[in-house]
Amino acid sequence: MSPLPRDGHDPDHTDAGDDDALLGSGNDIEEASKLVRGEPGIWVWLLVVSAGISGLLFGYDTAIISSALLQLANPPESSPIPP
Repeated sequence: MSPLPRDGHDPDHTDAGDDDALLGSGNDIEEASKLVRGEPGIWVWLLVVSAGISGLLFGYDTAIISSALLQLANPPESSPIPP
């Protein structure tokens, strides 16, 4: 038996069996590719809907409620208390 080269790799040894152990079966690869480029799940749609509603409410608050407060002559918290 000859010693291994300096890089520690045996030139007579093939790694074909090792690749199967690392990559798994063909079904695993297909399932992984479906997960990577698949359709968004229910959680993604829930996040999209809640972000959309939050954005609409923020815009409504900024545009309507804040501008209405500026039109008040005497806001309730700054009016004097009658004796």
